[in-house]
Amino acid sequence: MNFVREDGRESNQLRALANELSVLTRADGSCRFYQGNSCVIVAVYGPKQVKIHSEKIDSATVQVIISPKQGTQDPSLKQKEQTVRKVYEEVILTQLYPSTLIQIVVQIIHDDGSLMSAIFNGTTLALVNAGIPMKSLLTCSECVITKEGLLILDPTLKEEKDHPSAIIGAFVQPVNGLEGNISYLNSRGPISQSSFEEIVSSVRFACNSVFAFMKIALERSVGDEEFRKPF
Repeated sequence: MNFVREDGRESNQLRALANELSVLTRADGSCRFYQGNSCVIVAVYGPKQVKIHSEKIDSATVQVIISPKQGTQDPSLKQKEQTVRKVYEEVILTQLYPSTLIQIVVQIIHDDGSLMSAIFNGTTLALVNAGIPMKSLLTCSECVITKEGLLILDPTLKEEKDHPSAIIGAFVQPVNGLEGNISYLNSRGPISQSSFEEIVSSVRFACNSVFAFMKIALERSVGDEEFRKPF
């Protein structure tokens, strides 16, 4: 059942998405990504020389650094770094660049909810902008669950605080239109088993909407014919 939220959206409606590519001249690829009022800037460097202690002879090393808006990094950001790294190690075709480093640097500009989604979505666009080959585009979205069991997609920070139960999901989205595969799924708070599949389905629906946005953004950026080449 859909309902109208405090910000005027229906419960299954995403906030406005926006992006700017190549915003950092010294990076090999970059993206400023907006998800409502949440905003991150993602820079990608590489493939470049890797330090010996981090070298993998059969694939590229993926490094992720996430910096807070201000102050020092807290443990939660360290956990986000590990999550993003593990996901993109599986999405990037790292075997094409053995003994190199692909560095992803995320600067949080503003967090108004669904921050992990903004990080994933901005990173995907920055990687494409850098020309890093991937299996396909990865998109992410979040859904919180009210005490009454109602679902709220793309929550604001206030909605996240008001409703502690949530699922965050990231899907690899094939360009051929087939259903994407789950790359990352994380839940917090109590979630009934009976509603789990419905929630995941709602997150997938939201990720498909993000994918549609990315396709349009990239087609405008690099041209439709170039975008449709295999990743």
